[in-house]
Amino acid sequence: MSTFAFAAAAVCIASPAVSEEHTVLIEDGGYFPTITYAMQGDTIVFINDSDASQTVSGPDDSWTSGAIPVDGSFELALMEDTPLIFNGGVDLEGVDIEGEISYEPAPLDE
Repeated sequence: MSTFAFAAAAVCIASPAVSEEHTVLIEDGGYFPTITYAMQGDTIVFINDSDASQTVSGPDDSWTSGAIPVDGSFELALMEDTPLIFNGGVDLEGVDIEGEISYEPAPLDE
């Protein structure tokens, strides 16, 4: 193996996977987007874009943001055991709002 090929292979092996940051807006009455396409190791940043303090939680309070003030944010690192559904608050009709994280590839726009 040439020195260049060996060095290139070593860099590829030593390079950690790059994680991404995804933003979910907490709006009055829902989340945008409602489905976030991500991978384990990525971070979801919840930004409170509503008119009041908000809390986002996993099922059965497996994780919780605590109170997020207006224009505040909360970061959630996605681990193997992170639930893929989150909720908090109610929409304009009083129905619980829910969002989802998917490890599937994002659908292509047609």
